[in-house]
Amino acid sequence: MEKWFYTVNGEQFGPMTAEALRNLETQGSITSATLVWSEDLPAWTPLGFVPGHLLPGGAGVAAPLPEAVGGPEREHRFEFRGRAGEFFRIWIVNVVLTVLTLGIYAAWAKVRTKRYFHGNTLLDGKPFDFTGNPISILKGNLIFGGFFVIYTIAGSVFPPLALAVMLLIGALAPWLIHKAMRFRAHNTVYRNVRFRFRGATGEAYAVFLGWPILVGLTLGILGPYVQFRQRKYYLGNMAWGRADAVMHGGAGFFYKMFFKIVGIILLLALLGSLAVPAVSAYMEKSKAAAGEVRFSGTAPAPAEVDDTELDDEGSLAGPELPVALQAGLFGLFIGAYLLMFLLFTWYQVRTNNYCINTTRWGTVGRLDSRVRVRDLMWLYFTNGIAVLLTLGLMIPWVKVRMARYRAERTVFLCSGSLDAVTASMAADESAIGDAGADVFDFDIGF
Repeated sequence: MEKWFYTVNGEQFGPMTAEALRNLETQGSITSATLVWSEDLPAWTPLGFVPGHLLPGGAGVAAPLPEAVGGPEREHRFEFRGRAGEFFRIWIVNVVLTVLTLGIYAAWAKVRTKRYFHGNTLLDGKPFDFTGNPISILKGNLIFGGFFVIYTIAGSVFPPLALAVMLLIGALAPWLIHKAMRFRAHNTVYRNVRFRFRGATGEAYAVFLGWPILVGLTLGILGPYVQFRQRKYYLGNMAWGRADAVMHGGAGFFYKMFFKIVGIILLLALLGSLAVPAVSAYMEKSKAAAGEVRFSGTAPAPAEVDDTELDDEGSLAGPELPVALQAGLFGLFIGAYLLMFLLFTWYQVRTNNYCINTTRWGTVGRLDSRVRVRDLMWLYFTNGIAVLLTLGLMIPWVKVRMARYRAERTVFLCSGSLDAVTASMAADESAIGDAGADVFDFDIGF
């Protein structure tokens, strides 16, 4: 009798019979994306792609995707062909019409923007497409905008009602996120195959409401774990056709990055605590020296003391900090701010790359993100300067520039032809497409 094993969240279970494994699938304990293995399989394989003769009893078990497993991985490159001048014309029209319609046109503006960026993003020479309906986005805008109007009015008329509205928005936030993710995935198409979002509403409430509450109760210790769960909710529940994404990474990497940053901050705090007594001693010494010079001769009568030389308590004030020392302290403050920004960017880049690179899309392949911290820091700095100096007119250039960089630093690794993979999924996708997504799901355009 065959011995089967499966993994959930990096933990291995088994051995068990094929019948027991199918029972777990029927009960919902495992899904078609769950990795399973037996002696008859060459490697860990998603349950949905196990051939029926090896694991009978599944309803509609998909055959393995052709050319998807085995052989060396090939790089299929992304590229972005959009141009700043071209997008500027779309952007400026969107801004003007959104203002003139008091925000109503924002839904159409978002669709135009997404279609431009999707259509100019290519993988292996083939563009993506966005098929979203502006009306669906408008529904989300009206829901969110209605809450905002009620909150604004209630804040000046009846503050307790404003608090109640804020609590209601917080309670609805996970549901809104779930709806928006389903909408965006369903309306993203590549090679005529739609994406899907498999995440459940209950999971959204756990990772965006339940666990964040516990972060405060644990003094932030759960923070990295919550960030890991949120990234896994976004990325690990995606699917392209019947190629379900499975994120194999764990929270340990987030904690490693978190404790590195905490260690750096504590070291800087220690150095700062050593610098404070030195500055204080310098100030006391300077004040004492000033007092000796002032009273070295006959003490002036009280009436002769200039009021501008007295501090709040009526005592003679010490000298101000030298200009060089003031400049040094200001430079130290700016340096600390830049260092914190660098640490934040470093954390975001490393964790994003980790999550993307540990996610496999069924047996089709995996993404490889090669975004670098120094590149992103330079882009952030120059983008900020450009937007400030042009009063926002360079925003289209910034968006195009960032999209081009991320495309250039991302590849899709697949041990086979994407044309063959697409052909195997196209028939299934046309039959199982979620037609209700445009009706029951919506996006938040704000």
